[in-house]
Amino acid sequence: VIFWVYPALVFNYSLIGTRVAVWLNITLCLSVWYLAGSWAEWPLWPRIVVTMAATGFFSHIFSSNIDRQKQALVTLATIDPLTGVHNRHELQLELMKACSQQTRLGTPVTLLVLDIDFFKKINDTYGHIKGDEVLVEIAKLMGKRLRTADRLYRYGGEEFLVLAGGTDADGGRILAEDLRTTIQNSRPCELPGITISLGVAQYAPPESVSEWLHRADEALYRAKANGRNRVELASSGSG
Repeated sequence: VIFWVYPALVFNYSLIGTRVAVWLNITLCLSVWYLAGSWAEWPLWPRIVVTMAATGFFSHIFSSNIDRQKQALVTLATIDPLTGVHNRHELQLELMKACSQQTRLGTPVTLLVLDIDFFKKINDTYGHIKGDEVLVEIAKLMGKRLRTADRLYRYGGEEFLVLAGGTDADGGRILAEDLRTTIQNSRPCELPGITISLGVAQYAPPESVSEWLHRADEALYRAKANGRNRVELASSGSG
């Protein structure tokens, strides 16, 4: 019977997770060692102790490595490697959750779509490395101004998106103005004249996620067409 303990020490990690498996395996080993001490002869008992301890130890190392690899994959799938904010692969699911929350509970949620003004000129003038540094710095500046209920995403290129939970259109416009003035007054990477334009759209049931995004994009385009470095509120939704 004692030989069934060895595969259990290995499979516990895959069945119940690393943290719980550590304590279960320790308890299992101590119990077996105590019981074995009453019947196993002296040359056998220490062998049981050593081999079970080694099996549990190496199983823990293997399971911990698997956990780290899983976390690395999750990070690659959800985090933008340049700026460290969420990427667009995670965005679609979060937008659907936000729509469902407002539809079911009436909790408002607002989308801010923002673009760095004349970003191509920054790349052309200072180089793409400096352009990447600007993206990183702007992401950090915005992250410091956002609340815990807000999520920041890099939507693509120089475009970012903020999902502001529990916020209506007016609150979203206030948040957008705060972000705009923060960037304007902070001189990211010590470069002059860096500004952002923003479009703000509160979700309006029963519109789809794509319709919501489209309204926010339209507001952003209007902000850029009207002179940039400004905030525009989207037109009313279909709801």
